[in-house]
Amino acid sequence: MGVDANAIAALNAELQQELAKLKEESSANADVLRAAADEHRGVAAAAKAETAVAKAEAEFERGRYEALAESAAVARRDVESLVEKNSASARQLAEHEAALREQSAKLDAADDRASAAESAARRAESERALLHVAEQRAAETAATVTAEKAKLEASRDAALAVQAA
Repeated sequence: MGVDANAIAALNAELQQELAKLKEESSANADVLRAAADEHRGVAAAAKAETAVAKAEAEFERGRYEALAESAAVARRDVESLVEKNSASARQLAEHEAALREQSAKLDAADDRASAAESAARRAESERALLHVAEQRAAETAATVTAEKAKLEASRDAALAVQAA
């Protein structure tokens, strides 16, 4: 049994060494696994942080897009309103231009009538002046004729008085 006890002791010592070796390897493996787990936890935390940042950015961009879409809709409505106002203004301008042309034609016609009336007035004034001159001449002639008539009548009366005496 001594061989067996020595064999068992040797086997035990060998198993103890193997156990120590396994413990050492297991400890090294555990350290490697812990380091890998720590690294994976860090990567996972970074990925979660990146995910949170990406979600926040996505939410911000979604809000920004909605605000820009609303702003674009308001701008589109404003442009449509301006186009309608521009069209109405263009129609009104065309109507005013037509009315202005009509009034201009009426004014031209009135100017023509006024010019014709001024010409007629000038002609009438010229005729009046000529008639006045002719009337003065006629009055002078009438006065001269009346004076001659009076002289002739006086001569005749004197001649008749001389004849009758």
